[in-house]
Amino acid sequence: MKEDVKIAGANVFGGGEFRNVKISGAGKVTNDLSAEEISVSGAFKALGEVTAKQIKLSGSAHFEKNVKSEYFAVSGGVKILGNLNSETLKVAGEINCKGEVNSDEINIESTDSKLSNVYGENIFIGTKSYFGRRKSRKNQVQLIEATTVEVNQSEVDIIRGSKITVGANSVIKLVEYSDELILEDNAVVKESIKV
Repeated sequence: MKEDVKIAGANVFGGGEFRNVKISGAGKVTNDLSAEEISVSGAFKALGEVTAKQIKLSGSAHFEKNVKSEYFAVSGGVKILGNLNSETLKVAGEINCKGEVNSDEINIESTDSKLSNVYGENIFIGTKSYFGRRKSRKNQVQLIEATTVEVNQSEVDIIRGSKITVGANSVIKLVEYSDELILEDNAVVKESIKV
């Protein structure tokens, strides 16, 4: 039977296979980590690959390599240097991912995130609160590909999908859509192609 790991305060551990990993404070893992659930309240740094059924982060986290999880939730900030693969991704705060993001359901409530290529089924990137919309702060994304895409407060190079909604304070260089393109107030799409 796999053991649990609990860190209260500050600690470093070598990684391995565990059932539940719970960190309250600051935790650092130096090798690959596999677990049923990883729960962090505070700060977390992973130097190896991370795989878990559920990852719940509250605070800040830094992943040096790839992350794989069925459910990945962030309240705060996360930086990933590798790829992120999940079935469900929920972010309230900020995500910075240098690699690809692959997730069926993506809900990123942010105005400060930086993403390269984002692939999914249903994707929302922006803010759902009118009061959270500031013209000066925008998410930066290179490519979004999904069936349904909704963005606001974002600068995106390319969006490809079926139904695409571009909301306030967004600038999109190219949109390729097969079904519907909706532009809200203060949305800029420089080029759109119906395919």
